Amino acid sequence: MLAHRGINYDTGLNYLPDELSRVAWDPLVAERDMRVIAEQLHCTSVNIFGCELDRVESCARSAADLGLDVWIQPRLIDRPQREVLDHLAAAGDVAERLRRDGASVHLHVGCELTIFLPGVLPGDTYTERIELLSNAWPLPGEWDERLDDYLVRARTRARDVFAGPVTYAAGEWETVDWSAFDLVGVNLYRQDENRSGYAETVRNLVASEKPVVITEFGICSYAGADSAGGGGHDVVDFATTPPRIDPALPRDEAAQAEHLAELITLYAREGVAGCFVYAFSEPSNPYSPDPALDLDKASYGIVRTLPGVPTGGAWRPKRAFDRLAATYAMPDIGHGRDRGSPGR
Repeated sequence: MLAHRGINYDTGLNYLPDELSRVAWDPLVAERDMRVIAEQLHCTSVNIFGCELDRVESCARSAADLGLDVWIQPRLIDRPQREVLDHLAAAGDVAERLRRDGASVHLHVGCELTIFLPGVLPGDTYTERIELLSNAWPLPGEWDERLDDYLVRARTRARDVFAGPVTYAAGEWETVDWSAFDLVGVNLYRQDENRSGYAETVRNLVASEKPVVITEFGICSYAGADSAGGGGHDVVDFATTPPRIDPALPRDEAAQAEHLAELITLYAREGVAGCFVYAFSEPSNPYSPDPALDLDKASYGIVRTLPGVPTGGAWRPKRAFDRLAATYAMPDIGHGRDRGSPGR
């Protein structure tokens, strides 16, 4: 059984300097979504990420009130390391307040920092570093050393303020020393490049001495997205106004639903401690009946958000929503919401 049957929830990221991925915030929308996650999706855990910590704390308190295990993941994109460390410490304060109030809380010290944090890889922006990574895997030793040096500092800042379990959401390409973390956390998207060895990768992770959590996995909602995995969102042309997508690219919600169910079953069979679907919703990629403007096809969300609602509060479930709920409720995966799961 998966002790942590989870999903990722985006409260807003600064991919663009002057705009968050969730443009506006409504705590009532987040509270409703947390209730859906707990009661309809049969999740035991939710990973709440974002750069505005007041949003993160508001959402986390709603989740904790519903009995969900709360995982807090602060993210700042392309900001100086000192600022990111201060942001992490502030997130640790949030996590510690929740923990002292009786919530079950885990804290991430970061996510895929070779991409999102300046100073580990060359490149001034995360898009430049992503382009570099596509031609430089495995990472040169000096880059791994820079990542490890930062993670030591980040872990120290986190533990200075937070007394609960600490982990990191690593990219599959990153080499991490997990010895001082409480759990192993890996974003493990399956795609053509790693398909044949994917199950073996999971097996090797579980062979470590630490509990393993798959911190992100999933695909977008168009035909062929299972080949692209974590790069499936690249089919959107953001150089146009408004952004467009190939109208001939067919929507395929069934493939997304099957992908999630298959991998969750694999994780449970291999002894993974928990997994977090990416993601509940992506308000920055709204649905449109116009196939050329239907950015939801390039969304990992299990719900489609409707245009013109900046809070992401208007959504409709995709086929992955019902399939995820049914999978998390299966006897060999978990019996609905398991309040006795480890970490409580």
